[in-house]
Amino acid sequence: MNLKQSRELLEKLLKIELERLDVAVEIEKKRNIVFPETTIIIRDILKLNEAINGKGKDKPGTAPEVEKYFE
Repeated sequence: MNLKQSRELLEKLLKIELERLDVAVEIEKKRNIVFPETTIIIRDILKLNEAINGKGKDKPGTAPEVEKYFE
């Protein structure tokens, strides 16, 4: 697996996790409850985003599809 394939895999995983987060948040709203698993999904999203975009002042910013959750 080369670097480009690794990035593509990370991006696919990020997309899956973002979809999971949407579902989890919707369920939480409907049931008026917070699931600990949602926190794990968010942590996975942050880790994947960091792996794709880097971290720190000298690295690119957050992916636009992640930013909506932190506004």
